[in-house]
This record gives sequence, structure tokens and C-alpha cells, in this order.
Amino acid sequence: MHKASAFSYLKACGEKITICAKKQKNLRKIRIWAIKNPAKASTTAPGRLRFLKPEEIKRFLMSVALPLRPIVVTAQNTGMRKDDILNLKWDDVDLINRRITLVNTKNNKMRTIPINETLFQELASLIENCQTTTMYSAML
Repeated sequence: MHKASAFSYLKACGEKITICAKKQKNLRKIRIWAIKNPAKASTTAPGRLRFLKPEEIKRFLMSVALPLRPIVVTAQNTGMRKDDILNLKWDDVDLINRRITLVNTKNNKMRTIPINETLFQELASLIENCQTTTMYSAML
């Protein structure tokens, strides 16, 4: 093997090693990022619908600041839009029949949303301490 070809071979090997080292470093960064932010560690392909597992829901709710918990529980249990949740009034909530009625929605259609047991308990504890007509605006 000539000196020039041996040198180019070693240079090519060195570049490959450098590329592998950079890829490994990037993978390490991705693993650390995924550990710090478990919600972003999803292996689901983009555009696919994925539901949180029960243990993921518990971990997520434990990480939410206490004043925001009712808002997050409402979003998680109803699928309501952010604006609909933040503009929600106590008059829109029927705890006896366990339903929320949305009148002014994004697409101008009235919607009725059922209240499950988890949301019912959260709203029941919230109504005892609330003194405004809007449910969540006082929290923010």
C-alpha cells in the first residue's frame, strides 16, 4: 500500500470514527432529554393518536402545579379546547346530571360534555372554595 493511499484510508477511518462519536453523543443527549421530560419520550410516530397510560397520567398530574390541576383534569377528562375551559362558567356545569354545556364554542355549535367520576370529584372540591362565576379565570 502506498503512503498516500494509507494516509487517505486512515483519514477516512478517522472521519467515520468522528461521525460515530458524534452520533453516540447525540443519542446520549436524546436519552437524557427523554428522562428529564417523560412526556416527550413517546415512541409513537408523528400524527398517530396516542393515549396516556394510567401511570403516565398519575406522573403527569403529580408534576402539575396545584392551582392548575383542575384545569388539567378538566382538559384530560373532557377533551375541551383551552379557550372553552378558561371561559367556563359555573352556570354551564350541571353536577347533578353530570354534564357541561358549552354555548359559545369555536365553531358556534352548542356542545354537551359528560362529566366522569374523576372530573366530578375535582369540580365538587373546587366549587366549595370558589366565589366567582367563572371557574378557572380566578386561578390564573
